Amino acid sequence: KTRHALAQLPAATESMRTAMHLSPNADARREIGVELLGMLIEAEDTSAARTQFEYLRTIGADGRVPKLQLAYLLRLEGRFEDARRLLDEVLDASPDSVAAKMLLGVVHLDLGEYELAAKQLAEVVADQPENKEAHFKLALALGRLGRTSEAAHHFAINQRLVQASQAVLERRGDKEEAVRREE
Repeated sequence: KTRHALAQLPAATESMRTAMHLSPNADARREIGVELLGMLIEAEDTSAARTQFEYLRTIGADGRVPKLQLAYLLRLEGRFEDARRLLDEVLDASPDSVAAKMLLGVVHLDLGEYELAAKQLAEVVADQPENKEAHFKLALALGRLGRTSEAAHHFAINQRLVQASQAVLERRGDKEEAVRREE
């Protein structure tokens, strides 16, 4: 997450809350509420995300919350077994869901199930070789298993991807600064 995006989060969440409460359309309120929940989970604001989920439940919109999003919330709350059960359901329904595989790999790491984590995260890396987080988490799992040369390999890939990402952001920042100067 970029610092800029995190700095904008309070204003964005407040705007979404206002839009949700002012919308005369119940369906629109529910959809905005689900989007807000996603933002709070992404920001790792566990308390606000749980409060938002409970609000969605009171307006009958909890059924619209994707199971994957709820699994993220359960993980943030430290409810790893509940998250794993929900992710198993997600993967039964959508076995190719890379996001679910990634989160399940992280949950296995949380639970100290390093062999399962390595297996799951290796699938993610195979599906998304440019996924820097997957390489990093896989390196952690492999390191815990004592497979240090494999761990070092994935950590090196992670570092290369992070540096490439930072270079893109720096170039983008330079372009944004140039546009600001022209205005």
